[in-house]
Amino acid sequence: MQRNDDLSRFKWLLVSRLVIFLLICGAIFLFLRKESLLYLLLVLYGLGTLVYLFALRRGSKIGEGTPYPFFLGFQLFFEVLLEGGIIHYSGGVASPFVLLFIFSIINGSILFGLRGGLIVATWAGLLYELIIWLENKGILAKPVGSISYPVDKIFLALYLYICFFFLAAFLSGFLAERLKERAEELRSASFQLKRAKLETDDILQHMRSGLITLGQSGRIVYFNRTAEEILGKQREEVVGRSFEEVISPCFPELGELMRESLYSGKGESRGELLIQGEKGQIPVGINTSVLRDNQKGIRGVIAVFQDLSEVKKLEEKMRKADRLAAVGQLSANVAHEIRNPLSSIRGSVEVLKSELKLDGEEGKLMDLIVKESDRLNGILQDFLSFARPGKGKFEILDLRELVNQVATLLKKEPVRPPEPRIEVKLGDKPLWVKGDEDQLKQVLFNLGLNGLEALEGEGWLRFEALHSRDGKIRLAVSDNGRGISPSVREKIFQPFFSTKRGGTGLGLSIAERIMEEHGGQIEVKSQMGKGTTFILTLDEERDVRE
Repeated sequence: MQRNDDLSRFKWLLVSRLVIFLLICGAIFLFLRKESLLYLLLVLYGLGTLVYLFALRRGSKIGEGTPYPFFLGFQLFFEVLLEGGIIHYSGGVASPFVLLFIFSIINGSILFGLRGGLIVATWAGLLYELIIWLENKGILAKPVGSISYPVDKIFLALYLYICFFFLAAFLSGFLAERLKERAEELRSASFQLKRAKLETDDILQHMRSGLITLGQSGRIVYFNRTAEEILGKQREEVVGRSFEEVISPCFPELGELMRESLYSGKGESRGELLIQGEKGQIPVGINTSVLRDNQKGIRGVIAVFQDLSEVKKLEEKMRKADRLAAVGQLSANVAHEIRNPLSSIRGSVEVLKSELKLDGEEGKLMDLIVKESDRLNGILQDFLSFARPGKGKFEILDLRELVNQVATLLKKEPVRPPEPRIEVKLGDKPLWVKGDEDQLKQVLFNLGLNGLEALEGEGWLRFEALHSRDGKIRLAVSDNGRGISPSVREKIFQPFFSTKRGGTGLGLSIAERIMEEHGGQIEVKSQMGKGTTFILTLDEERDVRE
């Protein structure tokens, strides 16, 4: 900021020198005798102006290598000295160019304040007295044709001029100081205004709600970062354009809401809208407010909207939890009532089978009853595990060990296709998590088994640790099987939904429930014909000493 002030003063000094230079040239050529030394002084004065111009063109490098005030002070000293020479060769005490000192005094006040003006006035007065004294003593030759004045008139002239010098210094210095104070106040106010504007803009840009502001004509004057993310449009491409051009064609309902508010002068709150974004439909909660001026005229409209996707997911989780709680309450009673007679039936059949020597169809029917009883008991056990999972014994575990154990078990599974590759890529560092060993193994085994069953011919199943961040461990269970269609992918975690023949549809539901009990989550990514990836996310236990 100080450098900008210096440049401004420097420009003023340059302009004043150019004006003085032109005045001197005109006066010398029109009214004075053509003294050769006057030409020399004029050339030097012009060179000084060129120095100023060169320094100004250098911009931020003004005075480089020397203190800036010293540079300007030297120029003023040189300027007054040249003006003294011009005054001597243009008539001495009778010279009309004594007023040149006044310009230099004013420059000194502008550049250095009252103190600078007084210093320049003192230097100009001393130089002027010295010139007159040297002329009267004959040390300096008077110009040809100059008029001799009595000593009393010379003294009066000196006295008046010096008074004028100091009066000019006081007046210009006082005005310069007042201007400086006003400039400081203006600069401070401008800085505070800019700061307030920047802080306000920073706050609005980091709001978690989208914000669009329309002017009276319907042009967009503000568009924050969250609005960019929700609507998929950049600030640069919409600000300054009509909302009818950039909002209404892509988001008709949002555009209609803004139009109603702008033309009716009433704010609207419609609760929710569905906006078609780049990743599908986004539920948005929105309301608008009308900006008015002092005469209650409409100045514009503010639209504030929020992405409700996470809220909707949370609501769905809460509804699901409520359903599961009800299912758990019911399942405990139903399973108890079914398992007791089922055990009696199976036991009775075993006794009859051992006592009666049944052959042919009767024997097969007995075996079928036992087999189906076992299958029904397994379904009930899975149902109970899903509806009321056990609390489990939580301890610090290395996820790598669990994955290696599950991979060994999967290699012995008879359902696996010929020669599958089961790959484990977990790195060298332990993956410490807190959980129940048996439950986490159950999740990993179910995902691995599903991956093997999805393989067609030769294929691979891979357990891979993804990049850890935010204190989370992410484990991917991937295969290159047939993949899962989008319609099925939306339902795979629903209880009793299965695409496998004879499947209970509880495996993935139990896996999701276990992950929730562990404070983690399970996600699925799949592409038809290219395979499926399940991503498990768990909190990392960092305070573990090996």
